[in-house]
Amino acid sequence: MFRTADKCVFVSFHLEAFLIVQTPIGALGLSVTAGGKHLGSADFRAVSIPASPHLPPGMSVESVTAVVVWMHPRSPLHSVNLVLGWLQPVGAGSPESGQYLDAQSWQVGEHIVYVGTEDVEALFSRISGPELTEEDCLVVYRAHGLEVRLQCVPSGRETSLHFVVAVNSWPEPVECSAWFAVDIAHEELLSAAVET
Repeated sequence: MFRTADKCVFVSFHLEAFLIVQTPIGALGLSVTAGGKHLGSADFRAVSIPASPHLPPGMSVESVTAVVVWMHPRSPLHSVNLVLGWLQPVGAGSPESGQYLDAQSWQVGEHIVYVGTEDVEALFSRISGPELTEEDCLVVYRAHGLEVRLQCVPSGRETSLHFVVAVNSWPEPVECSAWFAVDIAHEELLSAAVET
């Protein structure tokens, strides 16, 4: 399930960022809210780490950064929104999806930046439980980034998710390299993040 660009709401926004990822075309910020209020460090933590994608032969990218988020709330969280979005407008993104992947790209000047995350099917297969159904998970393509919405994050267990940011020169030496680079398994990113 995904939302196409023509269904995105193109509005000006203020993103209160918990973590920032710098790219050649601007800065991306991570925002985590529940019930419309920003979460504090007692309920979640997030790290950004360099990531190593498994690219098809001949493909390469300039850089890949993963943002891994863990939530372990003291009490259940409702209407949770996690956004990795541009702190300053860079133009509308181009949504793209694949098996177990939702991604969006922005091409500005001599660079292209992709932001990707697990699609609903992959996400739900990892975090499902009695408190959450597949309809309670949603990945939304926004003009300014990607958003993951969860109706409930239960207490008493850890819930994790990720975003991957890939940067490449434009035009890409091998087409679709950055798209392939954001397709990294959650377990692999989780292991790398725990080691940091």
